[in-house]
Amino acid sequence: MQSRVENENRLKTWIVAHIARRIDEQNLSQTNAAALMGLKQPDLSALLNGKFNGFSAERLARCLSAIGGNVRLTVDESAGKQDIFVLEGH
Repeated sequence: MQSRVENENRLKTWIVAHIARRIDEQNLSQTNAAALMGLKQPDLSALLNGKFNGFSAERLARCLSAIGGNVRLTVDESAGKQDIFVLEGH
C-alpha cells in the first residue's frame, strides 16, 4: 500500500502532466501560461521539471483550470452513488 505522500506526489505528477499537455496544445509560452495561472515563469518551469514542493494538489488543479482544463473530483459513495465537483476551466 502506498503512503499518503506517495499518493499525493502521484496526483501532483498527473496534474502537472495535464498542465504541460494543455500548454503544448495551446502553443503557450511559459511566460504566458504562468501569467494565466498567476505564477512566475521560473515557478512554472520548476513545476514542469517535477519540482512541485510547496504546491498543493488543489493549487495545481486551479492552475490547470486557469488554462482551460476542467478538473473533476468524484467521490464514490455507498450503493453506487457518486458525488461530483467540477472546477471548470476558463
